[in-house]
Amino acid sequence: MSSTRANHHKIQEWLNLVETGLVQLPEFQRDFVWPYKKVEMFVNAILQGRPVGCLLLLKIERDGNLPLEPRPIAETDDSADVDCEYLILDGQQRITALWRALMDQDNDRRYFIKYEQEELLGGKVLSRPKSQAWQDSPEKCLHRKLIPIWLLRFPTDAQEKVTDWVDEALASEEGTARLETVRALERWIRNYSELIRTFEIPFLRMPRGTEEHEAIETFIETNTSSQRLRQFDIVAAEMLLKEKSRLRGARQKAWEEIDGLQDYLGKTSVGDLLLKVACLRTGQIPVEKNYRQRAVLNDVAENIDQIIRGLKWTIHLLHEDCIWDRRRLPSVVPLRVLPALHAHLPHRTREKAAATKTARAYIWRAFLSDRYGSTAATLLREDYEGLSQVFRDGTTPVETVPIWDCNLPEAGDLLHVGWPTRTAALPRAVLAIAIREGARDIGSNRKIRRSDLSERQYHHVFPKAYLEREAPDADPHLALNCALISGRTNREAADKPPLEYFSSLAVRMMGSEIELEDIKTRLESHLIPSEQLLNETPVPNGYRDYLEERAKLIAHNGKLLADGNDP
Repeated sequence: MSSTRANHHKIQEWLNLVETGLVQLPEFQRDFVWPYKKVEMFVNAILQGRPVGCLLLLKIERDGNLPLEPRPIAETDDSADVDCEYLILDGQQRITALWRALMDQDNDRRYFIKYEQEELLGGKVLSRPKSQAWQDSPEKCLHRKLIPIWLLRFPTDAQEKVTDWVDEALASEEGTARLETVRALERWIRNYSELIRTFEIPFLRMPRGTEEHEAIETFIETNTSSQRLRQFDIVAAEMLLKEKSRLRGARQKAWEEIDGLQDYLGKTSVGDLLLKVACLRTGQIPVEKNYRQRAVLNDVAENIDQIIRGLKWTIHLLHEDCIWDRRRLPSVVPLRVLPALHAHLPHRTREKAAATKTARAYIWRAFLSDRYGSTAATLLREDYEGLSQVFRDGTTPVETVPIWDCNLPEAGDLLHVGWPTRTAALPRAVLAIAIREGARDIGSNRKIRRSDLSERQYHHVFPKAYLEREAPDADPHLALNCALISGRTNREAADKPPLEYFSSLAVRMMGSEIELEDIKTRLESHLIPSEQLLNETPVPNGYRDYLEERAKLIAHNGKLLADGNDP
């Protein structure tokens, strides 16, 4: 059938095709990424009878030569031994959203329709976190006027589950009124069920005999979601077709064997990282067009153990400097360059120590300089080649590496750097320098560690409420005004000057008073100049003096780190 002629399946038919495995996804298709709000909007569009787009399917021929490797949308008993007939090239998010909502297969959310007896149709879909215990009680759901939409998937001749749910929901009612309420509720559910199950979603079919390269090209062209398909997955699909490549095995191996890698990257990003590292290792600029180079693909597939060792070494260096996760990582650049560089690390103790010092200096220069902008990929290769030469011969001055020519920020450059939860490199670099010396907690006096990082929160040294009251023109949301410590701010404490605020926070955490000298020592472990907080200079001057003094400390330590030295 021509791909230009639209066909239709009712939603009930789509669910059956998914459940039986007759419709599946290309193996390299990304995972389901729609947020719950988008699922709500999608189902609401169906309830309102609005168009929801057209799907694109690829027919699987029965000759045993699959144009693309399939994987099921839903792992069910019915799909285990069934041959796939169609692959969804475009529309995975929509069909998966329907399956998860109507089959109650979302791990985190359950979807409902607001129940209004006066309205037979026209209700609104909304969701609630699945962890809320009331959702398991039909009576409590009905009390909230929420009907789970999984009830709507059952046709009129198979409504035992609907009857059971309604009976339990109205168990406390009696007499004639109960009977009328039961009929009204069942009628309401039947009407919505009919609307949902019979709603038609159109689809196009690629012509029979479509070549594998055409299928992949079509998939890439129709992949217009805001969540871009990873280049690694496209490359892996092409290799899978041609020679059953080990690319996917390499990605899985890296994901499973490298402790801490998951703290910096999601699993779907690991494949692209491997390709970037392999590009550098084989002399290529790490851009998408080079991912398909034979040397690059062979390097990932055949030398994954070397790349894994390089990634482990890189993560070890980051951990040594208290950079444990992506929220605190100023830049991903070291994760691309250093794993490739590891192959050139000298074996002799003295030379290895010197090379490691250079690698650590490079990490901080990548964090602090503005070297990598729109031409980052080309510059990455330049710096990698320069560092490789330094590592290999041991006599080339590190100053010949281009990034060593870049300026590092002075104290004045740090005064207006924003809050470190932003993705920009410099705000996070300021925080990274501040916590590197251990950043002792105000209450417990424990040094910051990977295991308790989740307990730490971003606190304003000069509390926001205090500055808003005393110096409304001052900006509280600066990296220099941030301390990563435990404890939740309360409104009363956050309206006080810094030392009163930290004293109150410490008392709330530990249940007892804390010596002033102890607070000072713990603040100074964050490179917070406590003397600036002790003086009586009122804000805004006191705040300005504090920022200037801390900027000097951060800039000084940053330059030492960028030279490979410990502050």
